[in-house]
Amino acid sequence: MFNGCRRGPFVPSSVLNGCMDLWRNFGCILRPHLGLQFEAIKFLDPTRGEYIWRKLNIDDGLVVEEMSAGSHAEKIGIRVGDIIDCINGERISTTLELENKLLSICMGNFNRGNLEVDVSIRVFHTAKRLRRTINLTVNVSDRKEVIEQG
Repeated sequence: MFNGCRRGPFVPSSVLNGCMDLWRNFGCILRPHLGLQFEAIKFLDPTRGEYIWRKLNIDDGLVVEEMSAGSHAEKIGIRVGDIIDCINGERISTTLELENKLLSICMGNFNRGNLEVDVSIRVFHTAKRLRRTINLTVNVSDRKEVIEQG
């Protein structure tokens, strides 16, 4: 489930605890569907990580590796290769931090009955070499997120 593990996928206890809280409160495990898949810069192939550091002066964050065709993220300008380093004002440098943040967003918003939520994302557009903060409206669902190729 999370990158950086040498023995295969695992689910950290912090994620399990968040899932259990959601299950106890709502009878399901909710998650915002960003329409994106990431890889942490710190877990990239060393050559690629060094390239990002040297060319862009960035050594922390999540690189967008895949994007769902037609997703809201695509419509607002996020592209494969862009780097996300902050969600709702909090620094994000690993997929574990991202999952914990997404679980907390679900807990806070589903309490109010929301099935859509606005997520503030700070993104560095690598092609334009431009950093900006954007609001991404995402669906909250207990279904598996599928990244649809375009």
